[in-house]
Amino acid sequence: MPTRSLFKPLALALLTAALPGIALATPEEDCRDASLAAEDRIFACNMAIERADDEDRFSLLIESGRAYYGDGRYDEAEEAARAAMALKPSSHLAPLDLSWIEQARGESEAALAWVEQAFELAPTNPWVLEQFILVLRDVDRIPECVPYAVTLTSVAPRTDFHMFGTIAQCMQDTDHFEEAVVAYEVALSLGEDIGWANGNLARALWSIDRYEEAAEAGAIAVEADPGNTYALATLIDSLARLGRLDEAVTVFEAHRPSYREAEDAEDVHNYIGWPLYLAGRFDEGRDVMEEWRLDRPSADEWEFAALDTLAHIYAALGEQTRARRYFLASLDSGDEAQEALYRDRLAALGIEVGLERRDLEAAIGDCVNMGAECRLYDPATTSYPF
Repeated sequence: MPTRSLFKPLALALLTAALPGIALATPEEDCRDASLAAEDRIFACNMAIERADDEDRFSLLIESGRAYYGDGRYDEAEEAARAAMALKPSSHLAPLDLSWIEQARGESEAALAWVEQAFELAPTNPWVLEQFILVLRDVDRIPECVPYAVTLTSVAPRTDFHMFGTIAQCMQDTDHFEEAVVAYEVALSLGEDIGWANGNLARALWSIDRYEEAAEAGAIAVEADPGNTYALATLIDSLARLGRLDEAVTVFEAHRPSYREAEDAEDVHNYIGWPLYLAGRFDEGRDVMEEWRLDRPSADEWEFAALDTLAHIYAALGEQTRARRYFLASLDSGDEAQEALYRDRLAALGIEVGLERRDLEAAIGDCVNMGAECRLYDPATTSYPF
């Protein structure tokens, strides 16, 4: 038998005995002590609940459920939360806890139902508001998060960096980039993770054309977390848009080990490959984008924007067969908007396009024969200052 279990009876005796000169925590105090090991806290809660009146039993059941939740014992956590709710149905605490439990189980719709109930009972409680925002993300209803984030901004404890990170992410995901920037800055000032917050801050700044600041935030994020390909892509693209392409290439090369196997590596490759193409550095762009392609031998892993970059590069290099192949692969990997863009750009280049897919393929063939003049993008919106 483990030593810990052997001495548990003695520990319980000490918990309940009034020993002269020794101040010992009561089971009630230990139940509410979140710093205790889950096993000890749960044991203390069970003792305290047995002898508590209804008012104390409610709060102790909440604490017990949270101890079970923290230990990954979701069935026991649910049982405790439901018992607490039966004692005090007017409190938001049990529905909030049940939302956390269902979210941990991966039951997002159930989590949403519970947090909606908690919100009806406590519409300005910061923990309810934050959970509402997080669950809306889980159920792919992100646009609905904004009013809850606005309210949370005014009621969140000014010590809780996580809440401000949640506010920032909601605002960023709904294109409220200025508000997202402010919230990320507050979160960072309160101690939010440097790599995560600066990476997202960089992209929010990038989204409103504040490339100098985006590059600074991206560099901080990448230094803190070299594997953060999201921040790395933002840093590289921001440098390119500032006309610092050589610096962007240096950053790209320096972090090669970090992104080669990352799932979103096409962001990193494409964010340097495209500005290299635009700068007329076709050989370098080809080498970068072929590295991305070779790292992903299955066509199922190819992303349409990266394929589009490869196609433009090969067209500029005069390799018509490869250019046509990658333009068509980009079409197959994209959506209707991609096809519409190609049709519009082909027409702008003076190339006639019929309605059928074969007509589009023939028109793309005519385009790649134009070499570097085959630009199936809008130069007015896709250019960098170099």
